[in-house]
Amino acid sequence: MFATIKHLVEQKEKPKVDPLPMQKRTVNATISWESHKNKGLLYPKFQVMNGEIFPVCFIDENGVPISLMLCVVMEHFHWTDSHHCVCTIQLVLDDTPEDKLLQKGNRFYLYHNYGFAATGTIS
Repeated sequence: MFATIKHLVEQKEKPKVDPLPMQKRTVNATISWESHKNKGLLYPKFQVMNGEIFPVCFIDENGVPISLMLCVVMEHFHWTDSHHCVCTIQLVLDDTPEDKLLQKGNRFYLYHNYGFAATGTIS
């Protein structure tokens, strides 16, 4: 009987794990990379890899920041030329208000090596 009570107590103390983690929202974004003359990436088409994480700051239509620095994962690139692409982005942190930031038309700045690298727009 003692073993049964011990077994029930141990079962109660284990945290329940959700078998299916919540899927993070992804959105399409149009990105314009800065030229190397303006301290941008030399060849963004060849330097930016699928699944790479970049720090970003979202801004409103007046250029006022609406977020602190966040990180996004960039995937599924379609390059129109060497400095312009369309890709999917997704926020890295789980507690970020996605619905406020990932709205169509919102803009954001991408950073790389402590400097401005690109401008993006949620499409």
